[in-house]
Formats: sequence, C-alpha cells, structure tokens
Amino acid sequence: MSKDEQKKGNVQKIKDGAGRYYRLMNATVQEVLKSLPRHHPDYDASVGHEIAGFIWFQGFNDQFSPAFRDNYKNNLIAFVKDVRREYQVPNLPFVIGVMGTGVTKESVDKNAVSVAQRQAAAAPEFKDSVAAVESYQFFDLEALAIFQKGWTKHVLEFSLVGSDRPYHYMGSGRFFIRLGDAFATALIDLRSKQKR
Repeated sequence: MSKDEQKKGNVQKIKDGAGRYYRLMNATVQEVLKSLPRHHPDYDASVGHEIAGFIWFQGFNDQFSPAFRDNYKNNLIAFVKDVRREYQVPNLPFVIGVMGTGVTKESVDKNAVSVAQRQAAAAPEFKDSVAAVESYQFFDLEALAIFQKGWTKHVLEFSLVGSDRPYHYMGSGRFFIRLGDAFATALIDLRSKQKR
C-alpha cells in the first residue's frame, strides 16, 4: 500500500469514527448543498454557491465532563480544521460564540469552556480567520429578572420576553437577534480581512 493510499485510509477511519453529531451536522449540510434550489428557491445554478463562513455556538454540556471541558480548546481547534477540510475551504471564516450563560464577564471568565473557546479563536494559526464573540454581553436581563422572581407566577409577563431557562439564554428573541447580528458582523469583518 502506498503512502497516499495509507493516508487516505487513515482519513476515512477518522471520518468513520467521528462523533455522532459531527456526522449528523455534515449529513445535513451535504443534503442542503445537494438540493440548494429546494432550500433557496431563487438559487441560480449558473452562478453557483460559496460556503462563506461558519458559526459555532455551543458548549454548555461540555463544562460538566472533565474529558470534554479539559480538552475543549484542542478539540475546537481540531474541529475548525476538520470543517475546513470537509468543505475544502482552507481559510473558511469561523466565528465562535463564547458561552455566556454566566451572564457577567466575571462569571464567564471563570468558566473553563468559555476560556477555551477564546483561546481556540486566538490560536496563532487562525489569525484573521477565526473570531470569538462574547454572548454574555447580549444576555436578556429583563427576561432573567422575570424568570428569577418566579416565571410560573408571571407566565404571561415572561412569555412576552422569554421561553426557556437561563442555560438557553432565556429563549429570548432579543438575545438571539442581537447575538446573530454580532455573529454576522464578526463574519463580515473576517471576510474583509482576508480580502486585503
């Protein structure tokens, strides 16, 4: 077996052994890419498409597993590289949403996963191609206050601003709109840096 065949076999073994949710994510992305007109009715096949960026926002459950928490930085760096390789976009702009369920900067600074997310984004190899966005800045404090005073006693009031628990950012539309805008802004900034 040649070195190239051996390398290809090793890559396939890694892909086959990848985590369930990584495989599901890729299956979903591939399904969308194969049927763009169904998902985007105005899609023009003669123009084609570009994978212009990737936004990653997760980590809550990882903080409770020593194996996941303590390896988060290295795993996230590997994840960015794997996604870029999977979609054949070597410098794919990548935005990491820093977990902000701690609500304050001081609390978020103590969370090992949040710290690892920042560190991964700041890896020298990712200069001008990966950015971290702090989600705690957009936490909906009004929704949190209603939740804390007893959302079950204030269901109508809470339903106007939230729909979930603090670990899901109160299910606040205000939070997700503001965070989504920050993600888009960071992605545009990365793309403009790469065009310089």
